[in-house]
Amino acid sequence: TASPANSFYCPGTAPILINTTSSTYGLAGPIAYSYAPAAGLSSTTGSSVTANPTATTVYTVTATSKGCSGTNTFTVNYAPLNVSLTASPSVYYCGGTTDSVTLTASGGSTYVFTPSNGLSASSGSVVKAAPGATTTYFVTGTNALGCMGTASITVQHTQVNVSLTSSSPTYCVGSSDSVTINASGADNFTFSPALGLSATNGS
Repeated sequence: TASPANSFYCPGTAPILINTTSSTYGLAGPIAYSYAPAAGLSSTTGSSVTANPTATTVYTVTATSKGCSGTNTFTVNYAPLNVSLTASPSVYYCGGTTDSVTLTASGGSTYVFTPSNGLSASSGSVVKAAPGATTTYFVTGTNALGCMGTASITVQHTQVNVSLTSSSPTYCVGSSDSVTINASGADNFTFSPALGLSATNGS
């Protein structure tokens, strides 16, 4: 009998230990064990082997003693954890504002984020990010089987530096002239107060 008969292997974790006994076969004396296929096994012979396959695999073990043999099977299920990480409303964070980027992890049961700078928390499936510089965040998710998976996302730190220039520092009351104000550093502009302005938007 191969024990455990049905196991889950998580990539990156310790291999599954398989112990084989001959109680099912009714064999006596020195017993030789062989395993097939060899993929993912530490050895194809012996009463104990380890398995870390790259896909779910059904192994067959054959026990032989004094010309008699018996077979049994055991399954090692390949169980990778596919963790994903998304950002909303976008991956851009405007520095100096009260806004933030919401990072949402999925695919696991528990999550740990690194680095922690600029985050509202370093664990949980949903955290807020407001980094002081463009930062790549990593999340490690773990499921109930102990399988782990990682994902990452880069939050872009942006800063809007608006500047104003005028055609003249003064305006003469009663004249037909006006002062032209030019804004730069962004895509859209809103001026206030509206008093005395030709428009409240535009550059």
